[in-house]
Amino acid sequence: MNAGSLAASAGINIGLALVVLSLFSVLKKQPCNAPVYFPRRIAAGDDLPLERRFSLRRLRPSISWISRAFRLSEDDVLRHNGLDALVVLRLFKFGIKFFTVCSVIGLLILVPVNYTCEESSSQGKVSHSMVPFTISNVTRGSDRLWVHFSCLCFISFYVLYLLYKEYKGILDRRIEHIGNHRHRSDQFTVLLRGIPVCTEHKARGCCVDHFFSKHHPYTYQAYQILYDGKNVEELLLILYLAEGIISALQAGRILKKGCRSYLTLKLSGKFLKWLISLDIQHILEVKAEHQRSTGPLRPLDIPVWKWEQITMDFVSGLPKTRKANDAFWRLGDSIERKIKMLRQRARNQNSGFSLCDIFRSNVADLEMHEERLQEVCRQIRLLQCENILKQKELSVAFVSFKSRLGAALAAQTQQHVHPLLWITEFAPEPRDVLWNNLAIPYRHLALYKIVVFFAAFLLTVFFIFPVTAVQGIVQFEKIKKWFPPARAVQLIPGMSSILTGYLPSVILNGFIYIIPYAMLSMASLEGCVSKSKKEIKACSMVFYFLVGNVFFLSLLSGSLLEQIGESFTHPKDFPSHLASAVSAQSNFFMTYILTDGLSGFSLEILQFGLLIWHLIRTRTFNRGTKNDPYLYGFPYYRVIPIVSLAILIGMVYAVIAPLLLPFLILYFLLGYAVYVNQMHDVYEIVYDTYGQYWPHIHHYIFITIILMQITLIGLFGLKSKPGASISTVPLLILTLLFNEYCKMRFLPSFCHCSLQSAKENDDRDEMEGQTEVNQQSAINAYRPPWMRPPNLSQESSSIQPLVSSS
Repeated sequence: MNAGSLAASAGINIGLALVVLSLFSVLKKQPCNAPVYFPRRIAAGDDLPLERRFSLRRLRPSISWISRAFRLSEDDVLRHNGLDALVVLRLFKFGIKFFTVCSVIGLLILVPVNYTCEESSSQGKVSHSMVPFTISNVTRGSDRLWVHFSCLCFISFYVLYLLYKEYKGILDRRIEHIGNHRHRSDQFTVLLRGIPVCTEHKARGCCVDHFFSKHHPYTYQAYQILYDGKNVEELLLILYLAEGIISALQAGRILKKGCRSYLTLKLSGKFLKWLISLDIQHILEVKAEHQRSTGPLRPLDIPVWKWEQITMDFVSGLPKTRKANDAFWRLGDSIERKIKMLRQRARNQNSGFSLCDIFRSNVADLEMHEERLQEVCRQIRLLQCENILKQKELSVAFVSFKSRLGAALAAQTQQHVHPLLWITEFAPEPRDVLWNNLAIPYRHLALYKIVVFFAAFLLTVFFIFPVTAVQGIVQFEKIKKWFPPARAVQLIPGMSSILTGYLPSVILNGFIYIIPYAMLSMASLEGCVSKSKKEIKACSMVFYFLVGNVFFLSLLSGSLLEQIGESFTHPKDFPSHLASAVSAQSNFFMTYILTDGLSGFSLEILQFGLLIWHLIRTRTFNRGTKNDPYLYGFPYYRVIPIVSLAILIGMVYAVIAPLLLPFLILYFLLGYAVYVNQMHDVYEIVYDTYGQYWPHIHHYIFITIILMQITLIGLFGLKSKPGASISTVPLLILTLLFNEYCKMRFLPSFCHCSLQSAKENDDRDEMEGQTEVNQQSAINAYRPPWMRPPNLSQESSSIQPLVSSS
């Protein structure tokens, strides 16, 4: 890659970033785009900083969102987004601090040292554009290499200091954050797996109660056994929908014949037969002679003939959907066509069944239909009763304790001599639980992990092909020798620079974009009990994938394509081969950082794909209707590994090619501003693990430091400076010892809960009178949604799924 290719890549990325960021600042001011750029605020019911009236200020680009992002304090982030979000922002701040200092050292010390030292003429002419500013320009055996060694020592000690400071600071934040959220029920609850069957009662529930009443008599409070409740979930689905329809009919909100819901459900065969057997039919077809008045409100006049008038019908009071919708709006002139369409769809799809074909009779006697719904309610309660549930018990339960101290003792101790029985761990946050994965037997998890490992391995092997193709584009000079027709590209002015400078990084980033989602899907198959554990697992999978493919494979396929066999047959020469490859690939990684940072972060904040979908949706089939916000959880599994890869690239090249460092400062500054905006306005924080992501981030950076030092050991060897190589070995050993110290000093506090902190929080609850409130909250928090009794009648259910020990 020559200087023209590098300049073309920089110019395209900087220009694209300026255009996209300007476009974003304008589009964000338009009220019609609020569901795309303010979904979190809309869902929370907050006021939006938008001008409803048209003005020229709405068309003027601004950078106020950037200044607002840097004014936001860490306490505000912690209060509104949780500690996990703060950890991500601290990662960006870590990059800003580290690469700012490294840039000063590199530009003031290393670049002059490299540039003023000419390589001996025996080395030949070098074609790399950045070589005069890199360590490759230093003469073999030159004493100037000790300057590089000194800078390596300073950078290593500085990054270890930053890591220690960040680890300690986030641990202090974690302890404080846990104390400020003492109301969370996961602090009182333990997840129990591997429950044996009681030989006397042939059930697991009583076994849980007997075991914990005996071994934890003073702290044990209650348990929630889990069941296979698929049938009950289907019953509740139709029950709640029918309840909303009956409520609408009672209020007189369905006004004329033909008002039918065109909501379609996919139902199983058995459940469909049961539903058809019910007499709750023909509800939605309301005749004029049976229409009742709403009371004080004045309804629309009921037409005598079918289409004498065209009116609008509003059906409200329905059960809320996941997007908080509870009403329908219908136009009378389109009902007949929609009914025909639904009937045709029902005939074409055997698995689909439309509700408007189920409920279609008169509502002359609503009380009769209410009695039918009460019967369905009684059937659900019957399925929830103890005798039926015993047949569907799973070997999983949530056990609540009267104190955090009792829960901590139970979660962190082995309960039985058999390690596969009575397995306890801290329960995830209720909103974080993956209920379906809890049904997977604990003994099968090892098999699931093996399957996921091989699936990730196959994906990694498959990714070799696009990476090799990308590096083939970068090595355009070699392609011209191997394939002479490729020289025709040079006939187009500037095309060669764009082809070798910008296109490879764009293609690589395009492939990388889909990797986090693929890894998340694989992590879902591993049987993780919570969303947070699934995403943390996906984080590690994506990071190692990127290190193996984007970093190492790019080096091998780009610089050692003809020496791969030699690298494997002589593993002791790996450091020297790695050093040679890293030095030669500095230009490519600079273009990668530019593309991933400037273009990637700009497109992240613009949300181009979602914006296009929103425009299509609002201009076509949802025209004139209120649009729900596009609310999604924050993608930790995508952000953390990619940013960690940028730190790895920058740290490895900090001594080798210092000109890369200023671009990394821009990368982290823009990334910080973008994700502060996304956390505040766009993404929903669906869980908070009290900073469990930081130990994994620390491990990623530790691997980065090791790679940097190993690379410099090999590079000093290539430069015939064995003294510098040998002197780097103690630095490597010191880094390993530092990592072991962090494992002993900080990691246990993230993996376990100290009894001291648990006792202090219990004492604070007792002083403030919150003990009973938090205990009761823990009892009811882990009840599965389908276990909650329906509220169709005023009578209370005598069945309490969570059995108390008292």
